[in-house]
Amino acid sequence: MKPSPHSILHIKVTPNSSQTKISGKFLDEKNQEYIKINLAAVPEDNKANEELIKFLAKLLKISKSKIEIIRGETSRMKVVKVEGNIILIPPMSS
Repeated sequence: MKPSPHSILHIKVTPNSSQTKISGKFLDEKNQEYIKINLAAVPEDNKANEELIKFLAKLLKISKSKIEIIRGETSRMKVVKVEGNIILIPPMSS
């Protein structure tokens, strides 16, 4: 049986923002590129993580069940696994 294809996204979130949106890119000290996403949700009771999954599902037009935070549940820096191959068009500015 072949493993299903998946994509890994590195995301830096900013909770408590005025609206949920992609706000650019971020490069960490190890040159790992992160997608910056502002979240309108507060970072309490898993609300920000739920908002992130809901936003990505809508953006990618896939079910929320196909998205999993695999690292960084309590951090602003997250690693997210998305079932299937996806193509993201990066924002014009960083």
